[in-house]
Amino acid sequence: MADENQPLLNGNATHKDDDPNSNILDLSSPTNPLNPKSMSPLHKWSCVTILGLMTFAATFSSSVFNAAIPITASEFHVSLSTMALATSLFVFGFAAGPILM
Repeated sequence: MADENQPLLNGNATHKDDDPNSNILDLSSPTNPLNPKSMSPLHKWSCVTILGLMTFAATFSSSVFNAAIPITASEFHVSLSTMALATSLFVFGFAAGPILM
């Protein structure tokens, strides 16, 4: 069980009670597994790929829905402004979701 004087991450942390920067985690060791510089290139590229695909999926999903507005509006017998409202609410939820979480 961690207390307030213990760092949250296990690493090369130096901790002194009288030090005002006692909560700083030192990752200067090249062998520290938490140091991003010590990650393998495969791990770095997999992180970049996952983040890139997440960004692409979010952008693509709103764009595809926007391109299909006339067809979807005629299918469900609603106006184009109602479909534009749906796109606006999706983009608003995409922006406000992380704030509310």
